Amino acid sequence: MSEKIKLQHYVPKCYLKNFSIQDREDCLFCFDKSKSSKFVVNSRNIASETSFYDTYEDIDQQTEKTLSHIESSFNIACRRLVATEDLSGLTTRNWLSMARFIATQELRTKERRANLKDTVKRIIKGMSSVKQSDEEVERLRLLKELVDTDEGVKSLHIGILEDVKVLTDEILAMGWVLLVNRTSLPYWCSDHPVSHYHHIDMSPWGKLGLKCGAIQAYFPLAPKISLCLCTQAMDSSLPSKLEVLDVRQIIFQNYLQVYGSTRYIFSDKDVFSLAEQMIKYKEGCLLIKPS
Repeated sequence: MSEKIKLQHYVPKCYLKNFSIQDREDCLFCFDKSKSSKFVVNSRNIASETSFYDTYEDIDQQTEKTLSHIESSFNIACRRLVATEDLSGLTTRNWLSMARFIATQELRTKERRANLKDTVKRIIKGMSSVKQSDEEVERLRLLKELVDTDEGVKSLHIGILEDVKVLTDEILAMGWVLLVNRTSLPYWCSDHPVSHYHHIDMSPWGKLGLKCGAIQAYFPLAPKISLCLCTQAMDSSLPSKLEVLDVRQIIFQNYLQVYGSTRYIFSDKDVFSLAEQMIKYKEGCLLIKPS
């Protein structure tokens, strides 16, 4: 019987390693936006928690095993894409592996679990103000008891992870644009690396991004490679690959990583002065979430 995995990553090591410091495999520069501090960390020891996916029902760690399989398939496809800088070189299996990983990464993080808890609590509060039948009142009571415990929230979160196919299919149906970074500033990633674009005003840096209202999400794959996912129907003229020459576009994506993360930002270079400026400018109201 294999030994149980205790420390479980919500951002996998195989992904974080793409942002490793040159000549220091597995080590990354890390910026803690809650403390505005920076340090070097091993990918084994960050974006993880003890028994993060373990539940009383999952004694064989099937969730962790499934995630590990998804990670392995993604790693093969990602390495090919980073090496070739060409989406057309992906096989059908590679495309599926990439989409499944992105969908899973969107759902598996600590940030998503906290959002789920807040969302369910808001729903309960809203429904409680409406007249309910005795049966509905009891269902709300049981749901409230569930989200009032860490184990209950974890169970809800795992349930969503098990239904990742719908989001995977949606991602496969989107337009994929490979963004190749030709600037000196690297793409960052974070503890919630699938970032969404909602026309965030990042003054004084401006509102940046591709000139297309269809953009839905960005997902950095390495310091020089990122994916943009958008709705094809809204703009079928988007190319499959764009070379990014304007450093403001990199700043834009890095801002989204800072904005969407729970706490940690990662990079292969110690270039976090901009993150400090972003947090200072916003005075923490947007970028630092309450503990």
